[in-house]
Amino acid sequence: MCAVTERIPRLAGRAVLLLSALLAVVEVGRVGLAGDTAKTFVAVAAAAVVMPLHLWHLSYGVRGERPPHSGATLALTAAVHVVALVVIGVSWSFMLAVLATSALVVLRARWSIGVLAACVVTPLVVTWAEPGSGVGFTSSAAYLMYSVLFRAAIQFAMVWLVAAVHQLAVSRTALAADAVLDERARLQLEVRASLERHLAGLRDAGRRARAALGTPGVAQPLVALDGVLTQANDALQDLRTIVTETRAARSETAAAALVRTVRAGRSPIGRGLATRQAWRTLIGVHAIVLLFPLLMCVGAFGFNPARHQVLAVLAWLVATALVLSASLAVARGGEPSYPVARVAATGALTFGLIWVFGIAWETSLWFVLIAAGACLRGRARIAVVVAAPLAMLTYDTFTWVGSDDPSTYALVWNAAYWLTVSSLVVAGVCASARLVPIVAELDAARDALAASAVRSERRRMSRDLHDVLGQSLTAISLKGDLARRLIGADRTAAAREIDELEAVASSLAAEIEAVGRDEREVAFATEAGAAVDLLRLAGIDVRATLDVDGIAPHASAVLGFAVREGATNILRHADARHCTIHALRQDGVIRLELVNDGAGTRRTQGTGLQNLADRLAELDGRAAGGPLGGGRFRLRVEVPA
Repeated sequence: MCAVTERIPRLAGRAVLLLSALLAVVEVGRVGLAGDTAKTFVAVAAAAVVMPLHLWHLSYGVRGERPPHSGATLALTAAVHVVALVVIGVSWSFMLAVLATSALVVLRARWSIGVLAACVVTPLVVTWAEPGSGVGFTSSAAYLMYSVLFRAAIQFAMVWLVAAVHQLAVSRTALAADAVLDERARLQLEVRASLERHLAGLRDAGRRARAALGTPGVAQPLVALDGVLTQANDALQDLRTIVTETRAARSETAAAALVRTVRAGRSPIGRGLATRQAWRTLIGVHAIVLLFPLLMCVGAFGFNPARHQVLAVLAWLVATALVLSASLAVARGGEPSYPVARVAATGALTFGLIWVFGIAWETSLWFVLIAAGACLRGRARIAVVVAAPLAMLTYDTFTWVGSDDPSTYALVWNAAYWLTVSSLVVAGVCASARLVPIVAELDAARDALAASAVRSERRRMSRDLHDVLGQSLTAISLKGDLARRLIGADRTAAAREIDELEAVASSLAAEIEAVGRDEREVAFATEAGAAVDLLRLAGIDVRATLDVDGIAPHASAVLGFAVREGATNILRHADARHCTIHALRQDGVIRLELVNDGAGTRRTQGTGLQNLADRLAELDGRAAGGPLGGGRFRLRVEVPA
């Protein structure tokens, strides 16, 4: 598979702009061949207006974006083309490919195809209207029409392929972010649907317990508080289920749905950035390019047809099979078989038969260059790509010298034209083959990134739900139990605990929202104080030494979750009477240690320590927990300071 960086689409985009500019230069030179100074001046002026706008369109197109004010600039481009056609005539028809390519870049498909069709048909109208050009569908008009389609298709294919790579490369981060937001919203709905019923029940049970304190006796308040404890335990059980399912659920379906949404894009080029479209582009470009030499040989464009046309068709079929099979092998991510033999065979067909078929066969040079681009590497490819055009230009030079008007200007223009068009053809065809596996690779990477982002968000959500809501629900249970014990001795204190219980229950909805949006801030100092208070509320003797100041935010958050998890585990899984919490900075490391007695009597398997390990791994921290003997248990956490 190909390794793709931002450098590849950037360089490819510059190459597209350069080739487009060079093609415009040689077409202005074509107008100059006629020797009409006025028309040449108009061509230069028109190109000076059209080409900056066209290159501006392409500069956005290679990034998969629509340029601002694209409608107005395209309309101005079209108006200049109309004026140039009226003044210059048929010679300007080739430049209609510029307008067609810009339209394909900036307009939606139903409009851009219409503009392309109009640009292809216009040479027929201009040829008919220009004096001395004849009337009707002449062969020269057919050549002009095919040339416009040929150039527009290749230029747009190159723009699209570069845009595909660029958009796929830069969309990875954005896609991951979109995946997180999408999954976050979905999970938030799931959590709400599952927990809000319990939260509402907790609030109602707390209010009933508070009201029951006003009745004589303890039976009614005890029943109400038992309802609170039942609701809290049910909520805790549901929370464990949600955490487990959230962590383990497969996310490929959600990621795939998100990818399909992102593929829609926001610009004409941005739509359809997928492997299937890349294959369609490859087939279309190869069909238009490889068909051109055959049409030249059979005289479809009004030029002298090749002698021995049956032999020319057979040679074309062999060359096409060699080149097309090589391109398909590259597009599948492999290497063509017998690469040197392929290039040698296409070279023999091209240069061996040029003396038989004449000038009509010279476009078969493209077969050699395309085969070299697909089959060869390094210096061998460079040698063929340089030597083959030079050999054909040498043949062209001798042919032109023997003509009636072998002017130096015409020879220079012909050489520039051949090199530019051949470069455009080879770049378009080879890029369409080489970039298909790149698009496929990035397409797969994009899907994998979205799935990975969704999985990461599910893990984050499960951790935060466990760490944040678990302790709150445990606090509700403790306060309910304490209020139950205080009813007979101190109803005022029991009422205070019930009020605090109701306040915690009421705040849980906001906690869920904060967890869902990943907006809850956790600090070690706050969490350590809350943990000490919660443990003491449970009747545990706590001794805390928190000799840590100025902790970095990320380290503070992880240590906060660690002390929260440690305190919650002591409450759930131990019959502790004493606990020590120590935190200190030493040798560039912050160490947190929780030691409690009463361990081993009620231990169960949970996800809290795994969540803590995941958080610590992000900061190169570590955690260790285990028995110390005598019923004591220690949790030790280390985080780089």
